[in-house]
Amino acid sequence: MSASVLRAGIAMGSNIEPCLGRLQAAGDFLRSLNEGGSFLISSIYKTEPVDCVPGTPAFLNAVAEISTSLSPRELLGRLQTFEISQGRPGDHGKNTPRTIDLDILYVGDLESSDPDIILPHPRAVEREFVMVPLAEICPSLKIPGQSETVKTLSSRLKSHGLQVIVAP
Repeated sequence: MSASVLRAGIAMGSNIEPCLGRLQAAGDFLRSLNEGGSFLISSIYKTEPVDCVPGTPAFLNAVAEISTSLSPRELLGRLQTFEISQGRPGDHGKNTPRTIDLDILYVGDLESSDPDIILPHPRAVEREFVMVPLAEICPSLKIPGQSETVKTLSSRLKSHGLQVIVAP
């Protein structure tokens, strides 16, 4: 029996140099996980830190969408293994500087309240640095549990002055 292939959104962020190189490596890694469907990746945005300690460096952020037959738990394991391979400690604090951060935003229409993997990502729709790049690649997407499109939701968020650093 073959597993079904679903579209999964992944947010990427880095604020420890070389940020651009780390995001490009993460994009290449996510492309390697893509299973036949189109691979979408947003521009790379420079964003000011949100809910971080004073003095935290700016982040570079992007979003990718892949096709995968991996379960959400398997996908999370692959993402965490990649993060560790890029120098991110397995045991890291919340909202701390990071070499690379990969977060699952959604996997198809799946919903999960498991504390290890909440789907869709519980704060995605509140974060301009997630929603603006996601709206760039999937404007008509409706995230599970949302009645409005990503484009509509992103247009309502307070602007923190995102700047495009690299277009795809």
